[in-house]
Amino acid sequence: MKTFIIVAALLWVSPERGGKVSAFELTHLRGKPLYFKQFRDCDAHIYINHKQIFASVNSIYSGRAVPFHIFCKGVVRL
Repeated sequence: MKTFIIVAALLWVSPERGGKVSAFELTHLRGKPLYFKQFRDCDAHIYINHKQIFASVNSIYSGRAVPFHIFCKGVVRL
């Protein structure tokens, strides 16, 4: 079954990472799995909660990486 998850693309600000881009997948919210059956539901969640998503990712990486793009990614769940 294809579902959608939220992904935050990160820009690393530490010199040892060389400004490379990587991604952080948001798979849980308050201890429960976070996935969507339809793209539009995933996209709507990002639109409504983008400030909280940025804050959450910023708190995890505490200044070492900056989220600069949040998007939905299709994944296959077994």
